[in-house]
Amino acid sequence: NYWGIAAYEINENEYESLSKSIAAEVENTTSLPFEMGNIVEFSKTNSNTIWIGSNINSFFQYDLTSNKYTQFNYNVNKPSDASHFIFCFYEDLDGIIWVGTYSSFVKVDTKSGKLKSFSTVDGLPGGNIYSITEDNNGALWIYSSGGLSKLNKNAPIDKYSFVNYDVHDGLDGLA
Repeated sequence: NYWGIAAYEINENEYESLSKSIAAEVENTTSLPFEMGNIVEFSKTNSNTIWIGSNINSFFQYDLTSNKYTQFNYNVNKPSDASHFIFCFYEDLDGIIWVGTYSSFVKVDTKSGKLKSFSTVDGLPGGNIYSITEDNNGALWIYSSGGLSKLNKNAPIDKYSFVNYDVHDGLDGLA
């Protein structure tokens, strides 16, 4: 039900069948599992790639040439993980994809497929990442639930640090 909650009572055999269907759907590379994407980003550096974010299944890279989906950042052992909820994408000038989730800021190396996740533990003032953009000097600006942050990505990844701004810096309306 699109506007409410639907509850079903199923027996053990139906549950087993549904579990197998869900597992097969997660492994499927030719379609999105169970939902439509709510965020779409067209790649600037690779014209055959579309990035699709979802509310429960994290995010996908869709290759227009092969007609295949690749799912990223999804933990089947934690299906309700907050990082599966995608707020935004940003592709920087170097072709790196940055993803804002309900709980983290994720760097996607498109060449290797490796992910690096940043959270409040790493210095972000809030976990919900609503928007990402880049300035003319290559620094990323991240708008989160805790305020505005600047990331100078010219440093090695293990030396990344966030400079945070909030109402104490004159930004009205930010917590």
